[in-house]
Amino acid sequence: MIAVTRQNIKQAALNLLAAHGYEKTTLSAIAKEVGIKAPSIYSFFESKEALFVEIYRDLLDEHFMQLKQLITSNEGKAPEKRLKHLLKGILSYHVHHPKESRVLLQLLLFPPEFMQDEIERLFIEKEEMQRKLLMEIFTDAMNENVVRKQAMDDLIASFFCLMDGLFLELFYYGEDVLMGKLEQIWQVYWTGLTTS
Repeated sequence: MIAVTRQNIKQAALNLLAAHGYEKTTLSAIAKEVGIKAPSIYSFFESKEALFVEIYRDLLDEHFMQLKQLITSNEGKAPEKRLKHLLKGILSYHVHHPKESRVLLQLLLFPPEFMQDEIERLFIEKEEMQRKLLMEIFTDAMNENVVRKQAMDDLIASFFCLMDGLFLELFYYGEDVLMGKLEQIWQVYWTGLTTS
């Protein structure tokens, strides 16, 4: 028999969440997937809600870690290349992690009522971290006169909207079509920011 861990339970819950959503993912279904009885889950998690909040936190942490890694791996390059590399990389990551991406999007767009406040708090916390990373790139871009001088909040909000729109398209298109769409819209987006 395989030793049951928190990670086994979270992975089973993630699989079921991706396939059935929150309402149809029961502790008994999770337990069955892991090969234990439902009450055993309480040895690891206080409640179904605590389990799902931890999964959401893990997904957001992973998303942010990927963003940070993409940004730092491209330091020293031109701001346009850094931003485009960031979009391509985060889209590629999510294309190759469909279950995680589906659950993350479900919880962001349609959170169970008990999770709304916690999801909002965690999302704002991670978004603030992302803002700090993007601020560095946009500051460099304005200092190098590559991007018109404008409000930092506007630049970051426009980038978030572009990223969020592409993130939603993950659920309609495969990687080739999605990357083609990025190429199509990138030129329009970047032209709108540049000084020339």
